Amino acid sequence: MYTFETLSPNDFEILTRDLLQKELSLTLESFKSGRDNGIDLRYSQNKENDIIIQCKHYQGSTFNDLIKTMKREVEKIKELSPERYILVTSLPLTPKNKEKIIEICEPYITRNSDIYSQNDINNLLQKFPEVEKNTFKLWMTSTNVLERLFHSGTYNKSEFKLENIKEKIKIFVPNPSLDKANKILEENNFVVISGAPGVGKTTLADMIIWQYVSQGYEFINVTDNINEAVNVYKRDENCKQIFYYDDFLGETNLAKNEDSDLILFIKQINKDKNKKLVLATREYILQQTKLSSEKIDYFEFKKCIIDLKSYSNLIKAEILYNHLYFSKLPEEYIQSIISNGNYVSIINHDNYNPRIIEYMTKPKILEYVKAENYFNEFMNNLNNPENIWSHAFENHLNNKSRSILFALTTTQYISSYFGNTDRIKETAKKICRKLYSENITDLDFKKNLKILNGDFIDIKGKNKLSFSNPSVIDFLENYILNNDLIPDFIELSEQYEHINWLYRTYFQNKSASAQNINIMFAKLKELNNNQFSTRYIDLLLQLIISSNDTTKIPQIKPELNELIKRNYRPIILENILKNISHDIFSESKIIKDFASTVKEKIIDYVNLNDDAEEYLVIWDFIESFKELWEEEHINKIYDDVNLCYEDLVDATIEIHKEEADADGLYFEIEKFQQLIDKYNLPYDTIKIEEAVEELEMKEEECEYSSNLNSVSTINSGLQNTVQESIKIINLFDSLNERYTNS
Repeated sequence: MYTFETLSPNDFEILTRDLLQKELSLTLESFKSGRDNGIDLRYSQNKENDIIIQCKHYQGSTFNDLIKTMKREVEKIKELSPERYILVTSLPLTPKNKEKIIEICEPYITRNSDIYSQNDINNLLQKFPEVEKNTFKLWMTSTNVLERLFHSGTYNKSEFKLENIKEKIKIFVPNPSLDKANKILEENNFVVISGAPGVGKTTLADMIIWQYVSQGYEFINVTDNINEAVNVYKRDENCKQIFYYDDFLGETNLAKNEDSDLILFIKQINKDKNKKLVLATREYILQQTKLSSEKIDYFEFKKCIIDLKSYSNLIKAEILYNHLYFSKLPEEYIQSIISNGNYVSIINHDNYNPRIIEYMTKPKILEYVKAENYFNEFMNNLNNPENIWSHAFENHLNNKSRSILFALTTTQYISSYFGNTDRIKETAKKICRKLYSENITDLDFKKNLKILNGDFIDIKGKNKLSFSNPSVIDFLENYILNNDLIPDFIELSEQYEHINWLYRTYFQNKSASAQNINIMFAKLKELNNNQFSTRYIDLLLQLIISSNDTTKIPQIKPELNELIKRNYRPIILENILKNISHDIFSESKIIKDFASTVKEKIIDYVNLNDDAEEYLVIWDFIESFKELWEEEHINKIYDDVNLCYEDLVDATIEIHKEEADADGLYFEIEKFQQLIDKYNLPYDTIKIEEAVEELEMKEEECEYSSNLNSVSTINSGLQNTVQESIKIINLFDSLNERYTNS
């Protein structure tokens, strides 16, 4: 006998649909058309609303609550005017209860059989056992299953574990990892569930355990070492046992000889069809153990790696919804997530993580977060996920792995770092020597990449690295800041991408200390002396601007003088010319002298120019330093642009035609339009627009058939996205109904 208390309203609606489709031999539309429209399920063939089915499932509600709700529903029923109206409720009802409902809902409900109560639904489940089987939250918490579960444990701790698992069933959402893990377990009799911190490894393992125990398997919860399992292993081939060893590798290594014992046990399990073994660990710990244990290294573990990237937005939404629905949080807290669609920000967050969802929906949150701040605190934890990574980083990783993560962090602002493991390796070696006084060999680098792969980083191919989750970057950047490592990383910087990352991360936002600004400024000058580059000078200027420190302007005079000597084209100096136009430099004679010299070089250079974009840079420079320009010089530049305009257009068209680049040519239109506007030229962009049209026609001819397939795929994807979005909206609308109708 089910009470359905483990089901959310969404679960209950799906169960109702599956049962009534079989009972009525009809296909029901399964949707929520809106919070107040009074329709949960519908059959419509000859009339818009032939049959309307309403599901009423409120946790902790009473019959009086149901009556109050139905009195409000009557007006909606009248407006819908169905031929038949069916009410389904999870409440137990007496015959008099049903008569009261009929009295309220006449003439739309005229017979007792159109009111399905708790007993009626249980009768349908006996009639259609396949529906019960497909509703895992139902049968996994049935009385028979629980009796079987709590008389199967060898130790009290196994029963304690099962009690803990039972609580998780309500909030679990089936995901691709469940089917994958079950398939591996069925084929091999053992599975290793791994993944990054907080992605749900233990929860997935728990659900698998519960499934097998409910089928009659004796449950053994292993907590210390594999010998616990060996000691209670039953050789009777008819005895079904499932063993669960969470965090089976401990912190970073196994006890003495346990690697041999573990592998022997797995091999025995593999041969016995009535024995199952579920192991859980973090992927980096497994890889680290392989380095220290040859037996573990050579053994082929059958792994199911949980990857949040494979979770659809709907799965993420259901995880959040279940945690909110079954939480003990007051209404105002939950409403703060629902209102204004705030839940969308959580679901779509790059750092979405089930552990953060769980943490933020525990009653303990009430102790220090007020309802009006709840959503903001939720987002703060997603924005700063240190709780997910800090323990693993500080306690589980070795210094060489940490150095590799730091090295990957310093290259995140350049796209070329994907596929540049050699550069990352050399950077990691320097970081490791500086921070930890340890050396990384080439072999160390390969081994530690394996440790990090799957949790902290993704390795795709021989030469392509990336972080597994954006939250890893957030954690590492905050770790460097909070542990005062910025000076160390400044000192280690030998390439532009490293120093640029430091500036963008810690200096651009004007939050760096004065001491670190001085260290950074000196390092930029040192790097520029070693390898002169306009990019370093650009960063020097930006650092002066962001720190608002005019005392540093005289210190960059040598760099500006060298720029003049090197006679760079204006286009190369574009960023520098923009930066010196900032207000902070308006009173500086050094900057004015530099700008004046640049002006003279532009006048000499301009008639040699063959780049439309460069004329735009020149115009912006003229606008920024009007006081330096005489009218005759500006007129000379106007004349030069006028004379070369048509040649520039023809050359641009020719280049893009050769490359068959219609998009590139299209974007050139804007550039030439700006040129016409800024220099007041008597031209238009018709010629280049005609060239774009010609190229586009050729592209359409070549790509017509492939585009048809692409459009079909895109339309299908868009349709799925729209349907998914509607389901998510309706899901959270039902939380509003919970409070409105309770």
